[in-house]
Amino acid sequence: MQAGILGITDDLIDEPAVTTGKKGGGVTIASEAITYLSGETEIYEGTAAGHVDTTKQFVETAVSSDGDIIDIFTSSEPARREVAVDFTADLTADPGFVAVSSTDGEFLWEHLSAAKDTWIERAVIDLNSFAGALEDEDADVWQVGEEQASENGYVSIDYHDAAHPPSGGSHVVQLGFVYPWNSTVVRGTITESGYVAVYAGATQAATWGRWLREEVLPHVALPEGPTCDRCGNEPERGLKDGLCIVCRDRADEDGSEA
Repeated sequence: MQAGILGITDDLIDEPAVTTGKKGGGVTIASEAITYLSGETEIYEGTAAGHVDTTKQFVETAVSSDGDIIDIFTSSEPARREVAVDFTADLTADPGFVAVSSTDGEFLWEHLSAAKDTWIERAVIDLNSFAGALEDEDADVWQVGEEQASENGYVSIDYHDAAHPPSGGSHVVQLGFVYPWNSTVVRGTITESGYVAVYAGATQAATWGRWLREEVLPHVALPEGPTCDRCGNEPERGLKDGLCIVCRDRADEDGSEA
């Protein structure tokens, strides 16, 4: 089985290697390069360790002389938590992608965004488009999750015999599929919010990466990069303290704060 939350880049990467070693910001990566696509390119898989911001909760109680609890006090403070995730990355793709095993993996997206001078964020996948592409692939649908139009909105999920190919007017948020691909049969599930899992047919790193590249990437929405807090533009050279280089210079000149 292969599974991950898909993060995609907002542009092409000049240096696509994801190498092993201790990186900046307390990130450590252990990776393996695997050649695929007939030897034309490499995909990287491995484990990354780092830290994520969290909140530490404290609970105190006030007790009477009789031992009864008379009050409860709660407080919190910022904290850092050590995390580790598995990942699969192909930064030569268009767009490049980094699939991580849990939402904790956002720290890896942030690290690679800075290291590769790009912007990586969680993919949004157009499942109506994905389902449409399967119509010519002799595919079976075993799971369909649709967002129902109502005042509050809710998601209905049907399985197996109750599942049906999505109609053009429905908003599909999850799709389970089985179809022939690359001399095998791929079975998996995919969500609009970027989670993808393959249970059979593309479970080796090289075929998993190729399947994502060929079958999923054509249906993702490209992310928008971060914008300057002052001018609202998306800078080519990145941000510092929320400002582009032009607005930083102006702030330095007039002594104003970000």
